Amino acid sequence: MITSEQWLNTFKEYNTDYLPVLILKWLVLIIVLVLYFVKQNKSTGIFLKLSLAFAFFWNGVVFFFSYMKSSLFIGGIPMLLVSTLFVIDIFRHKLEFKLSDVKWKRNLTLFMFIYATVLYTFAGWLLGYRYPGGPILLAPCPLTIFTIVLMSQVESIKNNRLFYLLHFVGLLWWSFASGITAPLAFGFYLDFTLLATGIFGLIVLIKKMIQKN
Repeated sequence: MITSEQWLNTFKEYNTDYLPVLILKWLVLIIVLVLYFVKQNKSTGIFLKLSLAFAFFWNGVVFFFSYMKSSLFIGGIPMLLVSTLFVIDIFRHKLEFKLSDVKWKRNLTLFMFIYATVLYTFAGWLLGYRYPGGPILLAPCPLTIFTIVLMSQVESIKNNRLFYLLHFVGLLWWSFASGITAPLAFGFYLDFTLLATGIFGLIVLIKKMIQKN
């Protein structure tokens, strides 16, 4: 187990080395997400899934395999699993996301998207984890929060339960692993929000799996 100082130093090195790339993939994901919900069609769905596939692949290969090697198994493997599943769905077109028609659910979902893509980073800064230290802009934890919320917006998983389940295996794997380890081992209490999102995701998964439609 690495120390808290080593954990932060890993983020400092990674964030410094790849800040332009981190900003670019963050901007791309925000743009394609907005495009998807403004004009939901096959093309925008492909761009959204491609953006997510790349973001998870980047986190798995670049971040975990090259930097946070102490978490290679618990972090890198689920990132690559989710990335692979999004690539597969680019061709299968099984996952369709739709915001709820219920106003409070829709607003909560939009808030969580904003939290994962923007507020998570600012909250970290307020807690003392200023750049380049600490997770920023679609690091594994905020990206997982974002994707669990997005997956909760899948309307129906009829005839698609196994594929949906496999997505959540990777997402919940990391949300519970880091949602517990980061606060308790490294004092990064912001990741309790990752744990909470993981619990939410588990509830969503169970409800979806027992639904008939």
